[in-house]
Amino acid sequence: MLLIFIDRSTQKVIFFDAVFIFFYPVMNMANRKNNDDSGLSEATEKRIDDLPKHAQHIFKKAHASAIKEYKDPDKRREGKKVSAEEVAHKVAWSAVKKEYEKKGDEWVKKDD
Repeated sequence: MLLIFIDRSTQKVIFFDAVFIFFYPVMNMANRKNNDDSGLSEATEKRIDDLPKHAQHIFKKAHASAIKEYKDPDKRREGKKVSAEEVAHKVAWSAVKKEYEKKGDEWVKKDD
């Protein structure tokens, strides 16, 4: 029989076996946003689920790049008034809208 215990104070997973006890360090689960480590919140993931796969890829890449680029408040137009996350969100949607448009309830690739 194997029992698993998560010690949040030390961020370790403890596996109890009849013979052995294993300790395994884990990422701070409280700060983890989602399972794919894209840095997007679950709410944002749900919002972009309606996008075609290629548009989702564009959004995620643009968002990740903008988070790095605008980490420093001095690089943001409004400085500390807006977070890097807010700026990254705007940048990512702008990148998607360059190639896709919403027609009715669907996002479709723009005609050239």
